[in-house]
Amino acid sequence: HFLYQRKSDCHFFNGTQRVRFLDRYFYDRQEYVRFDSDVGKVVAVTPLGQLSADYWDSPHDHHEAHFLHQTKSDCHFFNGTQRLRFLFRYFYDRQEFVRFDSDVGKVVAVTPLGQLSADYWNSRQDYLQDWRAAVDRCQHNYEVLQGAPVVGRRKLHHFR
Repeated sequence: HFLYQRKSDCHFFNGTQRVRFLDRYFYDRQEYVRFDSDVGKVVAVTPLGQLSADYWDSPHDHHEAHFLHQTKSDCHFFNGTQRLRFLFRYFYDRQEFVRFDSDVGKVVAVTPLGQLSADYWNSRQDYLQDWRAAVDRCQHNYEVLQGAPVVGRRKLHHFR
């Protein structure tokens, strides 16, 4: 078993006059690579992160224009926790292009653009194992939050 984590932080100074963004990656609780907006590039924290830092800081097709890249993790609950569905979705300019779907058990392309990414992620058993285990985390989080007030919680009404 191993633990892979990603932590993203925004630090605000003097309101929003100065903002620092950190995107940090951990393997077994040890940070190995990070992006620091104050430095302006990806930096290896340990030798394990050097390959990632070299890749992201090498010249390749960088977009000069503004674009939006997002990831979203969703836990869908049906009839309490009798049935759970976990989705880990990737978006480019507000269009979803690839997702992990726990109902399918693998990454699927949502658009033709996502096929190359789906093929890559499906070749990575370590990531697939982590995403498949996310259903258990969804169930745990559901049980923890069951009695807590949650922003955005809504009850769906079915009409006949």
